[in-house]
Amino acid sequence: MSSKPIQDVEVLVVDDDPHFRMLLPAILESMGVGKVETAADGDIAWLMISEVPFDAIVCDWEMPNMTGIELLRKMREAGLDTPFLMLTGRATGEDVAEAARLGVDAYIAKPFEAEALQRKLRVLLSRITDPR
Repeated sequence: MSSKPIQDVEVLVVDDDPHFRMLLPAILESMGVGKVETAADGDIAWLMISEVPFDAIVCDWEMPNMTGIELLRKMREAGLDTPFLMLTGRATGEDVAEAARLGVDAYIAKPFEAEALQRKLRVLLSRITDPR
């Protein structure tokens, strides 16, 4: 993976909650991310991912139509290794293990502090801006 300046990074935020679809892009943009798109569920996200390659995905687990874990599974089965941060209220060991088996890069349980989210996002984005 080649390095990319943060202002050229494109992130897709997938969440059925309108509050998070506003909050997460604002946090990402404050961190210098150049382009943030949003989708209200996994079906919409999959269509977007099929048309435009994103550098990273920030996705809720529980959504109608296609859940975050189903989107992650579909992406990995299609050979997409896009860095993926899962947001969820599901913090059981079994859920974490399932996400790990499917290749999730980071995981954060809701509710979360903005600072904790920023730490996770920095790690995720470093895979793009400084891949070693």
